[in-house]
Amino acid sequence: MTLKDFIKKYENKTVDFDGAYGGQCQDLFNQYIKEVWGISNPIQKFPVASAYQNYDCAKNNPEFICQLNGPNDVPKAGDVIIWNQGVGPHGHVGIYVSGDVMKFVAFEQNWNNVQKCVKNSHSYNNITGWFRLKKAKK
Repeated sequence: MTLKDFIKKYENKTVDFDGAYGGQCQDLFNQYIKEVWGISNPIQKFPVASAYQNYDCAKNNPEFICQLNGPNDVPKAGDVIIWNQGVGPHGHVGIYVSGDVMKFVAFEQNWNNVQKCVKNSHSYNNITGWFRLKKAKK
């Protein structure tokens, strides 16, 4: 499945991957890495209590390429983007859709308590970084 297909499938819907707490950002992340990246066990691969912890999990796993947020860095479409605790105690996670060094669009869930999957525009404030799978699953 492509990023475009994933967005089409889930836009304006609620994803509750683990069946707990309703539609959280982590639920959309888990659904994405399962369906698009082919990771069959996302909760075991990323056993985190908060979304901001996903970056460290990826950084410590050789399957992923991680990039810290820098002033001239831009993610690629489909990268998982991580917000730090500056946006709230659990941080946030979304999927990068498009953008430049000043702003970007992410596909995400539970931003500003909207428990539906939507595209939102953001600055890079409070972004820790992003990551991608080194090699696409077949």
